[in-house]
Formats: sequence, C-alpha cells, structure tokens
Amino acid sequence: MSDYSIQGMISLIWQAFRSLGAHVPPKVIEETGILVHKIMNLQSRTFHTPEHVIDLSSPDDPIQTLAAMFHDIVYYQVDRGFPAEIEKLLSDVVTEENHEVRIKQNWDYGNREISAALEIFNFKPGQKLNPYGGLNEFLSAIVTAKICGPYLKTEDLFQIMVCIEATIPFRGPDEAGRTWSEALLIRIEQGGCGLQLSTQTLTECLKRAVRFSNRDVGNFADPDMGAFLDNTWKLLPETNVQLHQKDYTIVDYRQSLEKMERFFMNLKAQSIYKEFKGEPPQEIYASMLAGAQRNVELAKIYLGIKLLSLAIIEALALSSGGDVPINLFLGEIRRPQTSSPRLEDYLPTSTGQVKPKDSVMYHLLISGRNQDIFFDMKNSPLSAYLCEVLEQEAIAALLELAKSMFQGKLNHVDFLKALPPQLCSAVATACATMVPTRADALKNFIN
Repeated sequence: MSDYSIQGMISLIWQAFRSLGAHVPPKVIEETGILVHKIMNLQSRTFHTPEHVIDLSSPDDPIQTLAAMFHDIVYYQVDRGFPAEIEKLLSDVVTEENHEVRIKQNWDYGNREISAALEIFNFKPGQKLNPYGGLNEFLSAIVTAKICGPYLKTEDLFQIMVCIEATIPFRGPDEAGRTWSEALLIRIEQGGCGLQLSTQTLTECLKRAVRFSNRDVGNFADPDMGAFLDNTWKLLPETNVQLHQKDYTIVDYRQSLEKMERFFMNLKAQSIYKEFKGEPPQEIYASMLAGAQRNVELAKIYLGIKLLSLAIIEALALSSGGDVPINLFLGEIRRPQTSSPRLEDYLPTSTGQVKPKDSVMYHLLISGRNQDIFFDMKNSPLSAYLCEVLEQEAIAALLELAKSMFQGKLNHVDFLKALPPQLCSAVATACATMVPTRADALKNFIN
C-alpha cells in the first residue's frame, strides 16, 4: 500500500536523489517534500493531489519519481495563479499581467538548465504561454530546474524535463505531420541542449517519457468504467470553482457538466497515449487505445443522459421561480446515518425493465461511480429513470433540444412541452413534493 503522507513523499524524494548519486542536504530534501506536498494539497486540487504524484512515482526509476513529484507543481488555471512559493521561483523567468503569462524577453541565458527547457518545449523568450498548451508543464520543469538543478547531473535533469514535457496532454501530429516523439527528437538532435547524448541514450530517454506520460493518463483505458468516471468527477471542481461551494446552483452544475461533455466530444482516443519505437509494445498499445475509445464513448453517453436530467430540473426550476441551489430540488447528498428526502424518493417505482442494449449504462447510472465525492453522490437515479422510460433515440433527440435551451435558442417552457407528458408530469410531481414553495407553479406541468 502506498504511503501518501508527507513523510512518505519526503522518503521517495530522498531515495530518488540517492539513486542518482546526488548529494542533497537533508534540509533541502525536507523543504522540497514540504513544498510539493503543500502545493498538491491546495484546496483547489481534487485530482492533482499528493496521491496522484505518489501513485505516478516509480521507486525503481528515480527519473520518473522526480518527474512525478514536479510535473503538476504548476497548475495555473486550477490554482488561479501562482502560489507565493512558486511565484518566487518563477519571478525571473515569466511575467504575469491580466491573467496572461509570458516568458521574459531578457533573462539569464547562461542558465543551461532553463535554456534546455526552452529547447525541449520549443518555446521562445517573449512568448505568451497557454494554460492548455504547455504553460503548466513548462513552468513545472523550470521549478524542477530551480530546485533540483544545483544537485543533479545535467543529463539527469534533462531527462526529467523530457518526462514532464511528455505529459502535455491530447496532442495530435504537428503542422508538419510529425508525432510528438518525432518532433521532440528533431529538436533535441538539432539543439542538443548543450549535451552530447548518444542515439541510444536519446531513445531510452524518449521511451521512458512515453511510459511516464502513458501512466499519467492510464485511467483513460481503465476496464472499470466506474473507476474511470471517478477521476473524471475529481477533475470537475478543479476547473469549476463554484462546485466548491455547498449551495452551488442547478445552472452551476449543468455548466460544469457541459464543459466536460464538450471535452469528451472533441477528444480523439488516438491523442491520449503515446508510442515510440516499440514502447509500448504494439499489442499493449492497441489495447490501451481500444480501452480509451470505449471509455470516451461511454462517457459521452453518460454525460449526455446526466445533462438531459439536469435540463428537465433546470427547466422546471426556471419555469417556477428561477435558479436555486441544486439540493433544493434534488435533496441533500445522503451520507451514512442521514435520511433526508431525495427527489428519487418521489419518482415512479422502478420497473427494472431496461432495454438490453442500455444495460451497461443503466447499471452505471443506478449503481453509480465507485466513489462519492464531496459535491456529488456517485449514482444518478433520475438519469436511470430516464433510461427506463425513454429509448436511446428519444434521449438523443431530447438532449439536442436541451442544448438549444442551454444556448437560449429554446424557451424552457417549450422544452418541457417537448417531453413525453407522462415523464414531465412524473418529474414535476416529484419536484413539487421536494419544493412545496413551488408546488402551485409546478402544477402547470402535472397532468
């Protein structure tokens, strides 16, 4: 069992330095472990946490272990800027103004490690950095160079930074049609980063980076769809700060799921995993792609049904008085030893007669993801109810109408009129029971 404590993190860092023959003062190792643990434990982090970096560490590979510790230490959009300790380390490298981060034009070009980072990431002085295009990974590599550079051999630091660069996610071929590994290999061979690395060393370096990057996104191919969705749900509050508030509204939650659904709709499974000269072996790579493709497709269906459920609740709320905290309509999340009412308590009794082709999704909705999370419960009773009473084709058609409503192209009352009357009446009746202050207004949607 992994040790996720601050002591366990410091021990892994110390072991990695020792394995690389680096003589690092114990005080520096302690301060490094404290810094990484503190940043990864920020309130804004729900997925990129100490557990994530420790799980990604490899006790048998100190390069990967140190890459794991530092690869997410900068997460600009999640942390809503730079924490004070990180800002101090980056103050001579970047400028920040109006939420724009740029590499400084004038800085110490004699710093070999930082110049190597520019070559590895293919960035230029003065360049504006994109939070979704390498900002976090590049600056995480800079932090690594600042902290580890004084103690590591340049070649070891270089390989750590290559591993970190490899974690920039979801990249297809570049403008010249080159894969990530092809483009990076050309940059290294042309620039050399001041190092005389053999072809074999470069090959092993890139293979290690492939292994590291693929492990970082390994959950995409998880055979357990519930476990895959667990991590998806952990990401939601990192990019939707409103979900950290207990009384987030129906629209808040719907907008969060909309963003996640758009992400999956645009995601190509082929951009998730990397390969380079037989790493990973072809049969394993094919299995990873197939697993990722399956999970991405199921996630799109899952999120679509969830969005349709929310659309019905949102339309009923807006038609009866306006947006409100979601727990007013759905009820509080049930925890052990609590028994407060929930919307599903007042829905028609389940028939359990789900169509065979929908059985996987129905099981996922009724049984839920593997874990509850602080802002949401793991199962989706209203969505499961929709699976019982609607065919897949009807769900898809109504979801398109829901999206038109979200975009302001369709009135929420007209959306409700487009629902099967029995379905609309059943949900409206349950909502009227949950929210008696809206009962009179909701009668308009009850047969």
